[in-house]
Amino acid sequence: MDKINLANWNDIFGKTEQKVLFASERYTDLHFCFEEPGLASGSIRSVSTPGMQLTELSLHSGQPFQLSDEPKETAESVFLLDGGAESQFHNISAPLLFNKHHHNLQYNSQFGGTHTISSPRFHALTITYDLSFLHELFESDENRSIGQLAHAVQRGE
Repeated sequence: MDKINLANWNDIFGKTEQKVLFASERYTDLHFCFEEPGLASGSIRSVSTPGMQLTELSLHSGQPFQLSDEPKETAESVFLLDGGAESQFHNISAPLLFNKHHHNLQYNSQFGGTHTISSPRFHALTITYDLSFLHELFESDENRSIGQLAHAVQRGE
């Protein structure tokens, strides 16, 4: 099974192209295309704002493969639009399964691991939250609306 380290796109894919669609002090919109015959092809669209980054990953491969990333503290929301993944994290004993039309919100102090993609198409949206942004959001919640929302969800209200 082929393994793709997310930190080394340019070393893995022979054909890459990156376009800056827009860039300012507070907003960046990038588009990255990649292809390696016999391995995979796809694109990444990344929109960055203060505190958050939205990433759309579309990947096409004729065979199962693994994505890997380095452990780091992070919080993110993942929306799987097509395909499925089995993720194994360094600090979680059991693998996590994600399927098409699945969403999760996760925080992990050692987020990083191996993600096995068994479908020929994989399409996901990820919102990665800057941790200082989240801390500030939680600490500035003077009227406790975030806590109230969490409790309402837990109670099903």
